[in-house]
Amino acid sequence: EAQRLPMPKDAALSAAGLSDGQVALLFEHMPHSAVLYKVAPEGWSPSGEVHIPPHIAGDVAGMTFAGPDVLLIAGRGGEVHRRHLAGGPAMFHEAPAGATGAFDFRAACAAGNGGLLRLALRRSSGPSGAAWAPQLVATEA
Repeated sequence: EAQRLPMPKDAALSAAGLSDGQVALLFEHMPHSAVLYKVAPEGWSPSGEVHIPPHIAGDVAGMTFAGPDVLLIAGRGGEVHRRHLAGGPAMFHEAPAGATGAFDFRAACAAGNGGLLRLALRRSSGPSGAAWAPQLVATEA
């Protein structure tokens, strides 16, 4: 049976990341920290918080788990913050070179080589005018 996520009354969700048995929730009224929960037989149980860097607070495009102990926090500008939930060092990945202003980043995930894949929308112009097209942007570690 599915367990309901712990959502405060009248709270708006800004971003979320879901992995096997855990979830990270970022609420609009709390843009500086994501709340972590793990599933238990009796429902979702709080398991911690992750600090959102001030320069992207309120501008988070998405969150993704990269394995059980790493949370990727993607900013709309293309930067990605890698947070180790089990006590490892935090890492910052700058936006891809040449991507500033050209893309509207939406998500990021870990690539097999230690790099990142970012999902973005890119404005393109065609015979019917300007349109947004999806694009994957790969960067190495």
